Amino acid sequence: MVNAMSHFEYSYVPPSKVKALAAEAEDIIAVARSILRDQHITFQHVLVGSGDRDMVTYIEQSNSGFDLDYNLVLQKVPKDLSPKDIKDRFHNAFSTAVQGTGFNHPQDSTSVLTIKKYDMYGSIERSFDLAILKDFGSRSSPCLKYIRFNKPPVDTYTWEKRGRGKNFDGKVKALKEVKLWNEVRKEYLKVKNGNDDEDKRSFDLYAEAVCNVYDQRIRHHKDIPKEEVKKWQDRITATSTARLRMTTMRTSSIRTTTHTGSPEAKRKRIDKRFCPPPQRPGNGHIVYTEQCLT
Repeated sequence: MVNAMSHFEYSYVPPSKVKALAAEAEDIIAVARSILRDQHITFQHVLVGSGDRDMVTYIEQSNSGFDLDYNLVLQKVPKDLSPKDIKDRFHNAFSTAVQGTGFNHPQDSTSVLTIKKYDMYGSIERSFDLAILKDFGSRSSPCLKYIRFNKPPVDTYTWEKRGRGKNFDGKVKALKEVKLWNEVRKEYLKVKNGNDDEDKRSFDLYAEAVCNVYDQRIRHHKDIPKEEVKKWQDRITATSTARLRMTTMRTSSIRTTTHTGSPEAKRKRIDKRFCPPPQRPGNGHIVYTEQCLT
């Protein structure tokens, strides 16, 4: 989201509101998971984007609300299902899972399913996006692709690789290790409030903020010797590779458990049957799941 309302400014959403939306989203995801498991489809859900880094923003005076982003990484899926078949099954499962929650049925967009909740005046109160991904690589060389909806007149569904800035995760780790993360948070609001490009997404602005602070405070800092910067660059490359590999290992090492009964009955008994217990935003990089990691 960009700053379309230039006379208003973005600010950070209070953590209590973020946690409340995360809890609602995870309950719905848990019910959809049990529905899809009966169709021999299993997945791991991962909170990503601003929710994962505790940087969810909103314009308090606007009617756009705020949102969270989840990656649904497929573990098992019938081989004969096309990307469209998979997207349709997820759409149907979440349409059932939202019943009685106050959230609307999912909307299909280019790369995600969006589930929204409106207030009594018809304004978006909060929402969450769900991207469906699959690893087409190996543990040593992961390759995550997402289901993309190519809108009419093409009107097809395909697997596409999602790009990311070179060594981006390593830069984030470097800034956190040298206690510069508060500067990134300030820079992110500055960049977001000063943005006039409607084509820039929140992640693009976040990446810009990270690179700005990294370049100013580490890469080009006159008091840091060049050999120290070279060490950081080497560590950054290793970190970026390791994080993608770890994501793949996590999603391939999860035990599955079969549930029976109605969605309502499943909803009541989901959380207590698994470990570790759900964790919330603000505790670092967290994989959200109600299944036990082996």
